[in-house]
Amino acid sequence: MKQNSEKSPNSELDKSHKFASDKACNKNHENGRTPNLPETKPEQSKRKVVTNYPPFQKGNQHALKHGGYARRMFFSDSIVEDAQALSLKDELFLSRARNLYMAEKIGLWRSQLDDYGGENRDLQDKISAAENAMMRNTARIESIERTLACIRKMCADTDYREVATDKLLREPDRERGELELEGLRLRNEKLRTENENLKKSASDNDNELPQPVAININVVDAKVRNDDSADT
Repeated sequence: MKQNSEKSPNSELDKSHKFASDKACNKNHENGRTPNLPETKPEQSKRKVVTNYPPFQKGNQHALKHGGYARRMFFSDSIVEDAQALSLKDELFLSRARNLYMAEKIGLWRSQLDDYGGENRDLQDKISAAENAMMRNTARIESIERTLACIRKMCADTDYREVATDKLLREPDRERGELELEGLRLRNEKLRTENENLKKSASDNDNELPQPVAININVVDAKVRNDDSADT
């Protein structure tokens, strides 16, 4: 009881600080000033960002990833992604792998059939079904090979047609260039002919000019003439 009744100096100090701060807040409130609080950054208002601009119309199908089969057969996303990446060459690889797998199974069943003395109906049915499957798969391989050859031929024909079309488009430009060169040649020849005609006419005019005539004038001294008259 004695210990509880005693007051520690720290508790008295805390009370005095609290009383002083409350008094300062009340005084600032009366004076219309806010207490000196620690500086804080104002909260920035978040802007509304439009991520789908222009916005899609109602009922659009742009975000739809799967097609009709995937929606009805419930394919997973990994299957859909792999199926979109496959090509006809992958189908050819799968068909050849199936043929090799069935050939391996046929060899295994035939060895087991030999152990039974060739009189096991179940193994005979499996071998017959596997051989029929191999025949169908071989026809599938031939069809894929023929399709790939046709695709290569179509690509080559397309490239040839593009080159031929480009050549035909450039042909008028080449002909136009040849015509322009021919026109320049004719104009130069005309100018050269006109210059030659001008030179020829100038030379003819020079030949038609009057020839200079030499005129001799004898000048007699007046003193000599007076002497001659006195003698007479």
